[in-house]
Amino acid sequence: MIEITIPNYRLVQDVKPHYVYTIRVLSVDYQESVERRYSAFHAFHRELRKTISTPPFPSKRIRCSQPKVLEQRRAGLERYLQTVFKIEDGYKQVMEFLGLKYQPRLGQIFKCSIFSERKSVWKDTQQI
Repeated sequence: MIEITIPNYRLVQDVKPHYVYTIRVLSVDYQESVERRYSAFHAFHRELRKTISTPPFPSKRIRCSQPKVLEQRRAGLERYLQTVFKIEDGYKQVMEFLGLKYQPRLGQIFKCSIFSERKSVWKDTQQI
């Protein structure tokens, strides 16, 4: 069994400050944490909805950094990933988005360093 959570978010102080969300993937013998910006999630959603029926995606409020709004978005993104992961073949898309590979028959997760064509769509938006 694999559990995907987004336990927190943090502000990245950069030329253009932004928030990243920490996605934690847990299985019996594997744990990985990955950070993604909202824009990477949104690019993932746009690509995903071309091939499967997707759940509602959390909206973005322009320049909103209030803790209540950020927490609602964090919870919404977590529900979104968990729902997509349960859709047939959705788990493959989620793992690819996170840079991981899941072998269901073996019950194992592997870190993936090779970008597929689809991942190149997210490449620019996932830079932290």
